[in-house]
Amino acid sequence: MTATAVGRAHWLEADQKCLPLHAHSARLLNLMLGSGLSEHKLLRGSGLFAEDLSRPGLMVSPQQVHQLLRNARRLIQDPELSFRWGMGFWPGYQGAVSEALASASCLREALQRLSDFRYALSPLLIPRITTDRHYCYVQWLDGFGAGDEHAFLVQAQMAALNAFTQASLPELTWRFFFTEPVPASIAAHQVYLGEQLQFSAGVDVMVIERDWLDVAWHSDAASQRFTLAQAAPAMTLSEAIYERLHRCLLREEAELPGLTVMAAELHMSPATLKRRLSRNGISYQGLQDAVRLHRSLYCMHVQGWSNEQIAAELKSGGVANFRRAFRRWTGQTPSASRAAVSLSAPMPLADESEWLAAEPQTPPGRLSQ
Repeated sequence: MTATAVGRAHWLEADQKCLPLHAHSARLLNLMLGSGLSEHKLLRGSGLFAEDLSRPGLMVSPQQVHQLLRNARRLIQDPELSFRWGMGFWPGYQGAVSEALASASCLREALQRLSDFRYALSPLLIPRITTDRHYCYVQWLDGFGAGDEHAFLVQAQMAALNAFTQASLPELTWRFFFTEPVPASIAAHQVYLGEQLQFSAGVDVMVIERDWLDVAWHSDAASQRFTLAQAAPAMTLSEAIYERLHRCLLREEAELPGLTVMAAELHMSPATLKRRLSRNGISYQGLQDAVRLHRSLYCMHVQGWSNEQIAAELKSGGVANFRRAFRRWTGQTPSASRAAVSLSAPMPLADESEWLAAEPQTPPGRLSQ
């Protein structure tokens, strides 16, 4: 790993007011207000007040949005709330960014623009977009430590992408894999996402056949010509620290570097890195575990490797250690995972697939062919 691979002068932080209230948060508040709840209850603990809702250009932090989500889940016992919230995300009302997404002529263009403007279009979960010879994957990573709200956010983002793509090409059918266990009732998932659902998969990812990437969309918007330069100023030059570290660790072919080595690459002390990760609801060990889990799932469900082979790949210190670690990561044994997860499509792994998302500092462009 080189310093240039991870160096970054500025990170988006969970307590930083970097998200426009009028976008996703306002839609959630409108849904809650439509249920007859008072603004005081909706905003409790968020640091926001009723008069803030009418202030143009107000920015909020990921932590504040997480609190709004906690309030929503506590006050509104509706299993469809997350899906109804996500259904209205895109193209949205964010000026040139929304126009860029709406004018995509195919799935390839839409996913590239989702990547280019991901902190505007998906402010709390980071879409990691990869492809291999047969499939395209959109994996949802938690950038700011959502905690108990993570599953709610995943449901919303999956509903958003599913609704947006089906509006342009109804024949397009995603398959959905969730880290969450099978819910008591999966009716809401089925209504908004369809029947292709897999739970306790160890990863939150949507899978589609690669052939769909360049099929022309039936949308009128697809015929509009849009210059990406119009939306380029909205591209952020900052990113969540989780996204950058996750990407770098996933690309490591050797043993994952420890905290001290990573801190040196970031030009900060180990104590500073630990503090910044903690402030964003992240631990370095947790991040390493996520990367190891993604590698394990790929080797297990796609490569068909044995526990012995995976343990050697991860340098986990033997099969028994791998089994214990896998159970800690997923809540189930490797054999139970093999029995529960049916994957005819590979799961994402950087060294076995192409990275479709452009680096944040590069101008918008098309996805890799």
